[in-house]
Amino acid sequence: MADIALKWNPATGYADWSVGNGDLVSGNTLETAVIRSLFTDKRLPTGSAPTDGTGDPRGWWGDTYNGYQIGSLLWTLERSKKTSSTSLLRTAEKYAADALQWLIDAGVVATVTVTATWANATNIVLSAVLLEPNSTTPQRFAFSWAWNGG
Repeated sequence: MADIALKWNPATGYADWSVGNGDLVSGNTLETAVIRSLFTDKRLPTGSAPTDGTGDPRGWWGDTYNGYQIGSLLWTLERSKKTSSTSLLRTAEKYAADALQWLIDAGVVATVTVTATWANATNIVLSAVLLEPNSTTPQRFAFSWAWNGG
């Protein structure tokens, strides 16, 4: 059964539901799972301070009932300083890989490889390559993500 399709809009840096003929469109379940996993704000671990100055540890309300957390900590990088050309990228890769690990744990995919590169001074491109079990053709997804750091 297909999910309601989420589509990434690189111009806005956000995903939204796909609508066609006045109705929600179903689509690539794996792409929707990747978008949801990467761009839902995961709750900060207890004792960690948010970097955005709000004091809000964020997180999804449904995590209370799941017994596990969804999403990523990518949101914590929004105001991070770019102190080197690669350290922020490696942290983004780690957070993205952590967010997608559940796909491996659940047997949805066999492997996940994430890379982050600078598209320009304010945009990171997150690329995820996922290989489903018993497949030799990986699925590739790339998302340009606006980074607001200094």
